[in-house]
Amino acid sequence: MIKQLFKFQANSILSVSLRSSGIYIFTDIMSFDYSLVFWVSFFLVTTNSYFIQKKYIFKSNKEKSFFRYSLVTITLAVLEYIISNYFRPLMTLNVFAFLIGGFFIFILRFILNKKFVF
Repeated sequence: MIKQLFKFQANSILSVSLRSSGIYIFTDIMSFDYSLVFWVSFFLVTTNSYFIQKKYIFKSNKEKSFFRYSLVTITLAVLEYIISNYFRPLMTLNVFAFLIGGFFIFILRFILNKKFVF
């Protein structure tokens, strides 16, 4: 389980780096709508992350894992969105609020993916 957690963490670092960069560039520098960038980056990174987790982290062959993954991921994304929007007025950059929201969700995501999805 510890090895999986480290692999999951590496994948999470990749995902957070890509999303944070996108959120910073498109909302803080280019002034695009935060909600739009949050959800577009979520879709792109989540799809990539599913395949990495299924094949390399949890090595799963479960057939219904995509549906379960989608359910868990969307539910946690809504929670992450609510948390990040709570912190946005308190931060100087949107990306900081996004990172705080993600911090609260990380362990919950790992546990749900390990026990329920894969």
